[in-house]
Amino acid sequence: MSHCNKISARTPTTVIPCVYLTPINSKWKVDQETQFQFQLSEASVKCIQGPGTSAATDCAYTSETLCNQPIFREYEGQTPGDYACGGCPDMAPACKSCTSAADKACNTPPDTGEDFKCKNWEWRDDQFVVKDTPTICKRLKDTAVKCNIPGDNADSAYTPLHFGCGPCNASAKTDGKCEECDTAECNTGTSVSAFHLPLLALAIFYFIF
Repeated sequence: MSHCNKISARTPTTVIPCVYLTPINSKWKVDQETQFQFQLSEASVKCIQGPGTSAATDCAYTSETLCNQPIFREYEGQTPGDYACGGCPDMAPACKSCTSAADKACNTPPDTGEDFKCKNWEWRDDQFVVKDTPTICKRLKDTAVKCNIPGDNADSAYTPLHFGCGPCNASAKTDGKCEECDTAECNTGTSVSAFHLPLLALAIFYFIF
């Protein structure tokens, strides 16, 4: 059923815009411009909507085929933004979209693991020193616990990756600017010394014998 450009009998110059009425599930909505009451169309897909803590719900428009969601960055966590119907907004670069379905949303939150902490380091007085407050590290369910620490060759130009969370950058590790360990808050000054103990013991052995 539709009301399309009908001329009012009382006021012949008044044109009523097109409004298409599609009955479904007895869900009614009032068009704010025309004041016609019409039923909402059945959504073609479901999407998780809002902060990502609720079950998937129908999207408002039948033409919708996509869902979008914030990106989860390893060791940093989820980027700002909500879960929603449609493609990613133009001003939301930290977002990803997917093609959804009528019975199941595609933009489901990722399975995350338990948070852990790593020491955070900064360059001060010509050396790297540990900050008082550790970094809270976010991870996916199957991501291993790892921390990184400035290596012997790290200088003022070096920045610890993810504020101490996660493994080293491959090139920084090769260049001796970063070292890593695999337990929470293991990247202390003591931990760095521990990395070198096998080499030190080997050097002492050759010196004695």
